[in-house]
Amino acid sequence: MDGLDETLFSVSLRGFPDICEDITDTSVYSIQQSKLRTEEDHRLKLAEEKKQGVRKKINELRSEFDTLHK
Repeated sequence: MDGLDETLFSVSLRGFPDICEDITDTSVYSIQQSKLRTEEDHRLKLAEEKKQGVRKKINELRSEFDTLHK
């Protein structure tokens, strides 16, 4: 079959469980948890940047108001 030997398809995976063990430690993040945390951290960072922008704009408007008010 396209130059492939049948022995390639008869590989046994019996040794596989010994190579890769389940992570049972509850303090270790799973891939899903890690991804969710990364996404949440990114959303929080964007929200904080937006807040800083609003604060900056408010300070500029206050300064402009103080200048006009005098």
